[in-house]
Amino acid sequence: MGIFGRELWDTWDKTERILSSGELNIEPIITHRFSLSDFDRAFKTALSGEGCKVLLIPE
Repeated sequence: MGIFGRELWDTWDKTERILSSGELNIEPIITHRFSLSDFDRAFKTALSGEGCKVLLIPE
């Protein structure tokens, strides 16, 4: 008996490699961009389900 699950230890490395290579274009899923100073509105947008991916961008 045992428990088997997803091997997560290398997920971030693989993700960084895929995004850096340009192999995957994620632009179509980024629906909203907010400056860090507008974080309240960004979180409200994310929690409302209005957007697919909401980004906070440092100023």
